[in-house]
Amino acid sequence: IQKALRQIESMGGDNVAIADVLNTLVRILSKSGRHKEAVPHARRAHQLFVSEHGHDSSMAVSAQYNLALALAAAGDPLEAEQVLREVLSLRVSMYGREHTDVAQVQHALALVSRDLGKHDNACDLFKLSRSIWRHQAKWDMVALSCRDSSRVMLAIGDVEEAIRLAEREVEVRATTVCLTIAIMVFAFPYKCIYIFMRDFI
Repeated sequence: IQKALRQIESMGGDNVAIADVLNTLVRILSKSGRHKEAVPHARRAHQLFVSEHGHDSSMAVSAQYNLALALAAAGDPLEAEQVLREVLSLRVSMYGREHTDVAQVQHALALVSRDLGKHDNACDLFKLSRSIWRHQAKWDMVALSCRDSSRVMLAIGDVEEAIRLAEREVEVRATTVCLTIAIMVFAFPYKCIYIFMRDFI
């Protein structure tokens, strides 16, 4: 990836092409656990998208979100929190308060708030994101939010609420599995009919 990046730069590649390669490099470094190395590349990708499309373009905002995740993973929750608040404001302006992309940022900000010891703020953000995901039927994300909220409640000593949220996570995941099985069972005969008609008629 770094070799490809140098080639694009030497050929006078445009900012978007360079930023795309940088984003790929950031993902690879992050998955490899090399978070501190990922930060400068994420920061540069964001700057390039801003210079090309403006700070409030979807690509620039997505790159800024990636920068915040890299910062948080690299052990810099303070700057990650600041960047995420900027991203949250931009996404609310772009999509409104009930969009799943807004919930995504709220959840990430809740995790950073938890790491900073701001447990009340984290709980409020988890509730906001969980509400959006519930209305959008994103049940896997609802379950994830319940799990992370439960851990925060346990950290602050609210064992009863932690248990309630953990039980809610199990209920949501179990319901999701049952729905998936039901869909597969009902869809199977139709798939068989389709294959028969396709291959034999």
